[in-house]
Amino acid sequence: MNDHSRPGNDCSYPEQGASRTGDLPAGYRRLRHRARIGHGRPALDVAGGALLGWRMHRLAGVRLDVEAEEAAPGVAVRCAIGLGPLRAGAPNRVLAAVNGPDRYGFTYGTRHGHLGRGEATFLG
Repeated sequence: MNDHSRPGNDCSYPEQGASRTGDLPAGYRRLRHRARIGHGRPALDVAGGALLGWRMHRLAGVRLDVEAEEAAPGVAVRCAIGLGPLRAGAPNRVLAAVNGPDRYGFTYGTRHGHLGRGEATFLG
C-alpha cells in the first residue's frame, strides 16, 4: 500500500498504509467508533455486505459515485456529504479490502480535492 508508482495511486498524502500497521505518522489523529449491530454469522454477513457494497455509506446519507459496486483495492469513490445542494465532495481510493469469512471491510485514502488527509477503515 505504500507504492506511489502504481497506476491509480493519487492519494493526497504520502504515508499510505498507516491504518494497517497502527503506527500513525506525526500530525495524524485516530478516531475509533464501535457499535454492536448484532452477533453471529447472519449479522456478520449482513454487515459485511453493507460495508463492501457501499450500503453503509448510503444509509448514513452519503451520496456516492463509485467505480465499482463493491469496495476493492484501487476502486475510486467520491463521497458527497452535507445537506441538499450544500454538499462537499470527498474523493477517496480504496487501498485494501477484506472479504470474509470472519471479517469484512475496507480502508480508503483521501485523494486530491478531499477536505481531509489520511485513511478511514470500516470493519465488521
